[in-house]
Amino acid sequence: MILNKFIIATDVPGVKEILINYDSKIIVENSKEGIERGIREYLKNKDKYKKNVSNSAFIKQNSSNLKKVVDLLNEK
Repeated sequence: MILNKFIIATDVPGVKEILINYDSKIIVENSKEGIERGIREYLKNKDKYKKNVSNSAFIKQNSSNLKKVVDLLNEK
């Protein structure tokens, strides 16, 4: 996510919570077949999944949080 890349993740505990505001993702079944289906889905529909990740809610929220931290550090 920090690299602003498309993510194919397996559905294990915590993944959905971590990726909730990240737009460029596919969450697949936690199996070889699930991963294969996710990769095939992505390759088949690349144009559908090509999004400007920098516009995602995740990036906006992180930018906002980073600004708050910088502001706090710059306070005298």
